[in-house]
Parts: sequence; structure tokens; C-alpha cells
Amino acid sequence: MMCNICKREFVKNVHNQKYCSSKCNSKAYYLRGGKDKMKEYAKRPSFIKYQKEYNASERRKEVALKYERSEKGIAKLKRYRATEKGKMTRDKARELFKDGIERKDKNFLREIYVSALNNNLDAEKLFKQARTSIKSDITFEFKKDAYKIIDRLQLLGGERGGQELQRMREAGELSPELEKQLMKIL
Repeated sequence: MMCNICKREFVKNVHNQKYCSSKCNSKAYYLRGGKDKMKEYAKRPSFIKYQKEYNASERRKEVALKYERSEKGIAKLKRYRATEKGKMTRDKARELFKDGIERKDKNFLREIYVSALNNNLDAEKLFKQARTSIKSDITFEFKKDAYKIIDRLQLLGGERGGQELQRMREAGELSPELEKQLMKIL
């Protein structure tokens, strides 16, 4: 097919493709007067009438009042479904379990476990999910560090890279977990 803008021949990727590239497509848009046409449409009497009707509609005013802020600045009504006051959600319980595990606070974990059970949540499952999430975060951090080390070793080259890796092992810069990730990647 022939492009109408640059007069180059090209093969269609999609059945309704008209131009050879996105550059030609954007040139055609501006040649057609794309943005200007939208401005002209907004000036039409029918569109202005529609806007006035929409702005004056009672339904829009009700919605605006419903979601506006009160004098104290506290939202009157939230747009999302909230749980009952004081009730724990699965996501909140999982996040609290993560905090407790990271702080290694057994009493806090016990309180969250009991609260989750009181709110009819599967506390054991949520605890396992939080623990798995923490492990994956740690693994991700080690992976990032391992990729940085690999990049540095590749810049040094084959033999010098091996010597640098040996020096890092002897100096204790590589933890066993980091070394494990390095071996997985290599």
C-alpha cells in the first residue's frame, strides 16, 4: 500500500492502517485540522446547549453536593465502598501482619491474629501471604543487587571480572543470599 503523506510503499500491520508510521499519522491529523475541528465543534450552538443543560441538571447538582467537602474539611461521602467502622479488611490485616513480622513483635502479631479471627477473616492464610510477600520483597532486593554486580563484572571483562568476584567473596561483600541469586542468574 502507498502512504498518502510520504508517498512510500509499506505493508499493513492492521487491516485499517492508512499511513506507514506514527509520524505520518500525526502529520495527517494536523493536516486534517484535528485539534481545530474539535474547537470548532465546541463552538456549535447544539454543543453549547448540551453543556448548559448538563451544567444546570438537577442530577449533576445532587452528585456535586453529595461528594463535596463539609465545612470542617471532612468528606461527606466517599466514592468507594467502605467497611463498617472499626472492621478489619483482608488487605489491612495483611499489611498489619507484614509490619508485625518486620518488627518481630509477637504480641502485636497475636493481637492482629485475634482481630482477624473476630472479623471472620482467615488469619492463618493472611499471615502466610504476608510472610510470602516479605520473602519476595527480600528476594527482589537481592536480585537487583545481583544484576548490578553482574553489570559491573561484565564491564571489567572475563578474567578481571572473575578476580573481582573472588575479591568480593573474600572481603565478605557477598552475603549467602546474594551469592545464591548470582548463581541463579549466571
